[in-house]
Amino acid sequence: MSFLKQNVWTLVIFIIGIIAIFLIDRNQIDNDLQKNKLKIEQVHQRSVSQFTTAINEFAAMISGMKVFMNESEELPSAEILQHFVQKQLEALQSTDSIAVSFIDSTHTFIYSFTRHELDPNDLAGVNVSSLRSEEKIAELNDLMKTDSLLLFAPLNLVEGWVGVPLNFRVHREGKTLGYLAPILKFKTLMRGMYSQEISKDFVFRFRWEDEFEFDREQVYNNTKVYNKKKDPEYYGNFNVDDSDFITSDVKMYGRTISISTAYKNGGVQRNPMIYLLLLGHLVLTGLFYVLNKLRLRSKELNRELETANQLLGRRGNLLLEQNKELVSVNKTKDKLFSIIGHDLKQPLHSISGLLHLLENENIEDSTLQNLVIQLKRTTNTTTELLSNLLRWAASQTGDLKYQPGWYNLNFILETVIGAIKPAADLKSITIKYSKGENVQVYADLNMLSTVFRNLLSNALKYTSSEGTIHLSLELNANYAIVHIQDNGVGMKPEEVARFYDLESQISKLGTSGEVGTGIGLLLCQQFMEINQGKIEVTSKENEGTRFSVYVPLKGVK
Repeated sequence: MSFLKQNVWTLVIFIIGIIAIFLIDRNQIDNDLQKNKLKIEQVHQRSVSQFTTAINEFAAMISGMKVFMNESEELPSAEILQHFVQKQLEALQSTDSIAVSFIDSTHTFIYSFTRHELDPNDLAGVNVSSLRSEEKIAELNDLMKTDSLLLFAPLNLVEGWVGVPLNFRVHREGKTLGYLAPILKFKTLMRGMYSQEISKDFVFRFRWEDEFEFDREQVYNNTKVYNKKKDPEYYGNFNVDDSDFITSDVKMYGRTISISTAYKNGGVQRNPMIYLLLLGHLVLTGLFYVLNKLRLRSKELNRELETANQLLGRRGNLLLEQNKELVSVNKTKDKLFSIIGHDLKQPLHSISGLLHLLENENIEDSTLQNLVIQLKRTTNTTTELLSNLLRWAASQTGDLKYQPGWYNLNFILETVIGAIKPAADLKSITIKYSKGENVQVYADLNMLSTVFRNLLSNALKYTSSEGTIHLSLELNANYAIVHIQDNGVGMKPEEVARFYDLESQISKLGTSGEVGTGIGLLLCQQFMEINQGKIEVTSKENEGTRFSVYVPLKGVK
């Protein structure tokens, strides 16, 4: 059955849910857009109104200065005009920063002052032409031809703030003496626009005569900036597109200032509930899919179970027949082991005994004497191989039982050495045992004896005549360690590595042509693993080999 056919109702529920969520989200966004449009228009109109009011209030104060400058009996000095301005600001309860400069008709500073300092920047005697362009000087010349207040471009002042100049000419007794340039801090004028409630959501942009932009801290017209502060509400700090702004051109005192308003975050934010609704829909759809999948799977499993029951019935009959065959095979295996273990080993022992008698006879023919000796070695090797094979087969089939106990290690080693000594004498090899203290080890006696017997036989096999085999005993906290060291042919590094690989067997001829199958070493490793011990081997070719057998000193729990 196709996936689509199996899950048609799941797909229908999913699609209907997605369409419903989309319609809800679209409706919510449309409503928010309408609300936001109304709100930004209200905020923008209020901001333009506040800006216009602030400029007009500033102009009202400047008009007072104009009357004072032009109608006083004497032209006011810097001190007198500064005092007048201070009184104006106090009357308005203002703490605003202001800078005022009186400049003559040749554009030379006569005096300047701030609210609390006289000539703070040493401008007296400086010509404005050194500070302003020819275009600005031309505008100032035009100013001296009219009685109107004239708004000039915002400036980056050396005092470190952005100032807005609102200038007028000084005209007394029919003669133009120059002009007064009062400059108010722009940040102060914008105080009402940047209330916390409005600036939280909205950003403003100010542009002078379509020439350059400015904010509360800097004028961006490539002039020197004396203030290192940045306006945190500058629109460039936010990801606002030009199309997001509402713009109004405010014409005041002969100039045009563009004021733009936009949302900081684009205005419309998707309702988080939409995401929860979408997540809930996906979860429910997924749950419906799982339940439907389980229903279909249950039907499929029931069909498979019915088929399996039919198959099991047929296979049950087959297993009964196979079990009968296995019983027969097992009996054949036991009989085969019995033949190998008794009917084959017994003749080998008889041959070995006969060869031993012949060896002790006074045979004058040296060739025959050597043949008897060689036959005895071959018979002993074959008998040993057969014994190892029987033990290994028993360990593989589980017939060999692990029966540990406490035994004297010296006694075991002396017994094994005594059994091996005749074979060592045949090759004139000396076995030296550095007998240690009486040590009780916890192991299976038959397995441990087999390990030592095989390792000693291996050492005899690969040690040349007149060689020596050393046995020594070492103790640590957990093990008695028996070292079996020979000075035979040794092994190559790759042969040593293969010793630790239970899937590999080391097989090569001994020093007297003895056949080595490797089954004895394999049996040794398996027996030591059963006894919770281990065997380590170190060897160097043509120098000898040392086997270290680790036998537990404590019972295995």
